[in-house]
Amino acid sequence: MPGGAGVSAGPETERDLRAAEYVLGSLSPDERAAFELERVVDPATARAVAAWERRLGPLALAVPAEMPPDHVWPRIAGALTGADAIPAPA
Repeated sequence: MPGGAGVSAGPETERDLRAAEYVLGSLSPDERAAFELERVVDPATARAVAAWERRLGPLALAVPAEMPPDHVWPRIAGALTGADAIPAPA
């Protein structure tokens, strides 16, 4: 946590951390929905998101797009639906 152990982050730091998590896509669906509302009503939150998009946007351009092998998506779908795991090809 920023500031070291036992030190609470201030409102701006918390906003910035949530904005980074939002841009990275690591918020839960409920957290994302709440943050999107906050982003609409709070200009400082919208600015924090824009700043993180500027920082992280070049990373998306630096990594070439790659399609996963055909066996990956059925395994993901099985994991999400609770179906038995589909073994990876040998």
